[in-house]
Amino acid sequence: MSYHPVRRAAAVAAVAALGACAPQAPAGLTDADRSAIEAVGNEFTQHMTSGNHAGVAALYTENGVILPPNGPAVTGRAAIEQFLASFPPVGQMHFGYVTVDGAGDVAFVHGTYHMVMQGPDGATMEDSGKFIEIRLRQADGRWLISHDIWNSDVAMPMPEPMP
Repeated sequence: MSYHPVRRAAAVAAVAALGACAPQAPAGLTDADRSAIEAVGNEFTQHMTSGNHAGVAALYTENGVILPPNGPAVTGRAAIEQFLASFPPVGQMHFGYVTVDGAGDVAFVHGTYHMVMQGPDGATMEDSGKFIEIRLRQADGRWLISHDIWNSDVAMPMPEPMP
């Protein structure tokens, strides 16, 4: 096979053209994205501690899903608001962010939580645990929660043995 400069130039041009047409990977999250994600977490805390369940539900996408421990999935803002209204009153809440990452308009958040609630008997209850969220960037730049799952690090009380 002989070397032909015109064929080689054509082949190089074809490979370059194909590379230019290949889809580009979405850009990773910026510091501004991470700050906006944490801002939604701060809003979540403010709304939960003030009992504003509609405000918390508004931080989820329209068809958002929560996967609470020991219960079925809850889908949609109205159902999320109703679920939160049955939650014990939260006096204090804090989130810690372990990982905030993603690309394009999708992010995932791995974090920890600690909250102090008022039990049905008026006694204070504390809970700490971890969570995973999927966030979607909205047209206005906000990062709303599309999926949310959490579980406690506190052991469930064991039932009394039957006599």
